[in-house]
Amino acid sequence: MTGVKVHKGQAGLPSADSTHSIWHREPSETLLGHRTTAGLPHDADVVVIGSGITGAFASRELVGAGRSVLMLEAREACWGATGRNGGHCQPGVWNNTPTVARFELATFDMLNRLRVDNDIPCEWQTVGGVHPLLTEAELGAARRQMRRLEKCPDLRDKAVLMLDEAELAEHRVPNALGAVYQPVAAKLWPYKLVAWVLEQLLAAKGRRRFNLQTGTPALHLQRAGPRWIVHTERGQVAARHVVLAANAYTSFLMPRMTGLVMTGALIAYISSKHHHP
Repeated sequence: MTGVKVHKGQAGLPSADSTHSIWHREPSETLLGHRTTAGLPHDADVVVIGSGITGAFASRELVGAGRSVLMLEAREACWGATGRNGGHCQPGVWNNTPTVARFELATFDMLNRLRVDNDIPCEWQTVGGVHPLLTEAELGAARRQMRRLEKCPDLRDKAVLMLDEAELAEHRVPNALGAVYQPVAAKLWPYKLVAWVLEQLLAAKGRRRFNLQTGTPALHLQRAGPRWIVHTERGQVAARHVVLAANAYTSFLMPRMTGLVMTGALIAYISSKHHHP
């Protein structure tokens, strides 16, 4: 059995009284307080813990493959990091190996195609991305990586090293020694994207394959032969597989992850009674 807090730094449960996020100002009426069934099912092929972008897209693939999925969410759907993110969708091209860069570009293309084909109202804009290089070490590493990308015809135009002062100022990094510009990058409203995915899963003809239970934190996991028993305050569920999509809360259920998945630092806080982003 896992989930007993024994390690310093181990995560607790998500706060039941979390701060208000500007990105939740237009919440999905379908998802708020949603429980597909009044009680928990006794079993499922897969239990997905967490309802952010990882949990939502994992569930989409699993349901599409014919698996029954129970999604457990401690708070409201997409109420954690994904729902509080300003939405930078930028493939890691210049700072990765060619294999990883191609995978990230393919992921970007998949999301963009999904958005276009379904007219998802997530405020997607392809705008490009800038990575400032602030030290000589960073600049040297970028030069070496650019030389590696030059050997890959399919990647060489996906990242450009900028050194011209006027160009750096134009891209709002005038004090940087240089910068890498990636034309393939976008900004979007992640909550709206994930909300659309979850709403589609709930509305599908085979909706019995997908069961969303908000306000139902997973308390611990227990291995029982070939199956897992997921314990909650509302009962237990047996599953062949469990997908942990809880981000920084993962170590609550899997202590060995303590210190490996950390919460992000607060970058900016804007307080306004008008709630302007």
